[in-house]
Amino acid sequence: MTAEQSVADRLATPADWRPEFPGQRPALGPGNTAALRNGVHSPRVFGPRADQIAAELLADRPDLAAPSYRAAVGVHCVFLARFELELAKDEPSDFWLTKLGSAVLRSGAALGLDPTSEARLTRDRAAAAAIASSIDLGALAARGQAALDARGMLTAPAAAPPTEPHDLDPEAATEHDGEDD
Repeated sequence: MTAEQSVADRLATPADWRPEFPGQRPALGPGNTAALRNGVHSPRVFGPRADQIAAELLADRPDLAAPSYRAAVGVHCVFLARFELELAKDEPSDFWLTKLGSAVLRSGAALGLDPTSEARLTRDRAAAAAIASSIDLGALAARGQAALDARGMLTAPAAAPPTEPHDLDPEAATEHDGEDD
């Protein structure tokens, strides 16, 4: 028996369970949703919808599948899933509708999901491509190397000493002059 099974067995209501006093309820088992109202704040509720939104978004916009967009797409899909759940409530909260709606609009704009931001991103990508195609990077590197050689500067950076684990610890002991700070 695994530890996970033993926890599930402990939380499961035995068939022979009897209340000790009137109104006592059995213990809640794993995966219960007794306290869940709508799931707007529960990743196990909005998570599957966020994954579905992400799949649909990436099907429509394959350019957003690049690793550099992964976090932004994930955040946008979570905000949108939570917004949809809040909107579906019988009495949606104006506070959460405003907060989540604004987050959806901002994250969508960052991804180019509205016409204005899509046009801006398209323009910026075209400008970057035009600049990249007009510059001979090899010639530029050669001129830079020639300038460094003319000044007698080293072209390769000096090897840094290896980093030790204590170098990365801000709490590590350092030489101290013995005086209190």
